[in-house]
Amino acid sequence: MAACGDDITPATDAAPAGLTGLGQICGTATSAACPAIAPHCLRFPADPTIGICSASCIDGGTFTTDAQAALSSVAPDPLGTEAMAACAAAYTGTVGTPSCAVLVTYTPMDAVLQPSASYTGAGFACAIACAADHTCPAGLHCNTAVATPRCEP
Repeated sequence: MAACGDDITPATDAAPAGLTGLGQICGTATSAACPAIAPHCLRFPADPTIGICSASCIDGGTFTTDAQAALSSVAPDPLGTEAMAACAAAYTGTVGTPSCAVLVTYTPMDAVLQPSASYTGAGFACAIACAADHTCPAGLHCNTAVATPRCEP
């Protein structure tokens, strides 16, 4: 569900094939600002110089991890009405599904989530879940190496 080490920061953008808001390409190689509906640049570990414009969908949440350090409970629920509505409002595309799926901040900010631990100050960002056939909006590809396949630059 979440990818530790992801970064969400104010950013710049370049929209692939008319996509605006959630999913616009952003990063150090672009010049225009992300739009107000998706004002942050969500960067992924594979290439931290490029990302997608994203919106916050949970701020100040809590979560626990299981014995394998995987998320076992999250509050508020990332699949809840408010979190999913925040992501849907930021997405103008038709391929893939907007989702509240990327853990970006938490306290204590361990480099790696610890087994059987409790965390506070959880922040989640919107991402685009790949379509069933692993397709994504133009300019993005489906990363199937994460628990929930998502569209990335």
